[in-house]
Amino acid sequence: MNIAPASPTLRGDYVLANIDLVINALRTEGGNTVVPVNLPTSTADLSGHTLVGTYLDPSRAGRQKVIDAVTAALDQLSPPPQASNIAQGSVTVTMTWSGTRNEDLHVYEPGGAHVYFANRQGQVGYIDTDNTIGYGPEHYYATSDAKVLQPGAYHLGLVDFRAADDETATIQVATNDGVILTKLQ
Repeated sequence: MNIAPASPTLRGDYVLANIDLVINALRTEGGNTVVPVNLPTSTADLSGHTLVGTYLDPSRAGRQKVIDAVTAALDQLSPPPQASNIAQGSVTVTMTWSGTRNEDLHVYEPGGAHVYFANRQGQVGYIDTDNTIGYGPEHYYATSDAKVLQPGAYHLGLVDFRAADDETATIQVATNDGVILTKLQ
C-alpha cells in the first residue's frame, strides 16, 4: 500500500491526492501513469501532502480508499510456517516495560547459572536480546533438548537498572504451545 507515491509507476494499491503539491511537483519530472484521487482543497492542509490532514482526514474520500487498501492487504496476510528446527517444549521469557530507562531480565537456572546481560549464556538457555534504551524487549530462550534441559525451578527476576520507579514491566513465559504466564511487575 503506497500513500502519496512519488514514483511514476507502482506495484500494488496506492492513494495519491490530486491536491498533493509536493508529489505533483515530483511527478512533473517523470511519467504521469499514477492516477490521483480527486480531493477538495483545504485550508487546514495547503500542501495537500500531510498524511493526517490530507490522506486520513475523515471528511475526505482518500481516507476510505486508504482504509480499504490496508484492510485488503491485511486480509491477504497469513502466518509464517512453523520453523522445522524449533523443538517442542522450548521455553522463552520475554520482558518489556513502559518507559525509556533500562530494565534487565535475570534468569536463574536450576543448575545454578545466572543468565543476564553480562552473562548471556547459561547451561540451558541464553539471552538473545538485551535492550538498553527502553521499552524492551529482553528475551531468554531455554532449549528443550533432553540432554541439556535441567529439571527444577527457573527463577525469573528483573533489575531496575536506572531506578525507574514509575515504570511497569511485563514478563511473559511461553512454550511452543503458547503463553503460559503473563505477569505485570
